[in-house]
Amino acid sequence: MINDGFSVSDCSNDLDEAISKGGLYCATYHGIETGWVITGKVLFTSHMDALIKKKDQLWIATFREVVAYHREGNSATLSVVAESRRKWRLRLTDTLSDNIAYNVPLTIRIKKPSGRRLKSIKQNGRKIPYRTDGDSIQFDAVPDNRVIVFTKRK
Repeated sequence: MINDGFSVSDCSNDLDEAISKGGLYCATYHGIETGWVITGKVLFTSHMDALIKKKDQLWIATFREVVAYHREGNSATLSVVAESRRKWRLRLTDTLSDNIAYNVPLTIRIKKPSGRRLKSIKQNGRKIPYRTDGDSIQFDAVPDNRVIVFTKRK
């Protein structure tokens, strides 16, 4: 719980720890300017500035999105649909019935498909950004949102 005793330095240190440990940081403000456990507007703005400075290292989301992400992730399954010389098709599903509430992309890290280098990844006809690291590939995909298609280079 955040209050006026929580300095910008404290905020920055907590963010650095969450980043280095790959953890979740959930700052809870109960009152800004008024309310219970009040945080002043200037301090709140400084905390938000500290978040923005590290935004490239963080996923900044609402509490609803975080809960949805974890529920999806805990019920998700990734399976191979088909593989050919040029394409690799995967299906990401979850056991949740409400695909409107549970539609937050999950971060997937898997071993690169065998064979040629990767040209693109698409889901539901849209390109998905990805990054490679050694023999693994990382991308974000929405469960129950059609097949994920990896196209390999010729």
